[in-house]
Amino acid sequence: MKQLDEWIEAGAIVRPHGLAGEVIVEIKNDLANLVSDASVLRATHGDGNERFLTVESVRGHARRPIFRFSSCDSRDQAELLRSWVLWVSREQLGVLGDDRWLVQDILGLDVVTDDGEHLGKLTEVMPQAASDILVVKGNGEEILLPFIKEVVLDVDVSAGRVVVRLIEGMRRGTE
Repeated sequence: MKQLDEWIEAGAIVRPHGLAGEVIVEIKNDLANLVSDASVLRATHGDGNERFLTVESVRGHARRPIFRFSSCDSRDQAELLRSWVLWVSREQLGVLGDDRWLVQDILGLDVVTDDGEHLGKLTEVMPQAASDILVVKGNGEEILLPFIKEVVLDVDVSAGRVVVRLIEGMRRGTE
């Protein structure tokens, strides 16, 4: 069984916005609609510093929203937050729907076909406009699978596996 992390990486502060201490945040694709409901975010910096930021308001685009934190009321203070990574607690996210998973929870899962063939490990999820692409590496090959219901039949995080149905042409050497 895969151990789920308490903290989920939500995104990073890109830069200040305006003069009143607001910042633009680049939100991770799978969290765009969930992070704005969080009241407190954990912030970490590459130098090892960590702090908690209380969210006062969020506005703008879902992928690059503008945040106002209670401890930040000037452009100079906002500039000090540039490049900090933001984390949301799993508890704040609440229960996800039956067909929703966090990318960090499914990375590393075994990927098997519906007839039992082990294809490898899920190593990456590439966001795309039509559907995300799952990158599976194993057995000396890399397979790219669209994250659509016709291909991805089951995701079972607790069992540590993803069950897929391969369509002709998804593997090298097939037509």
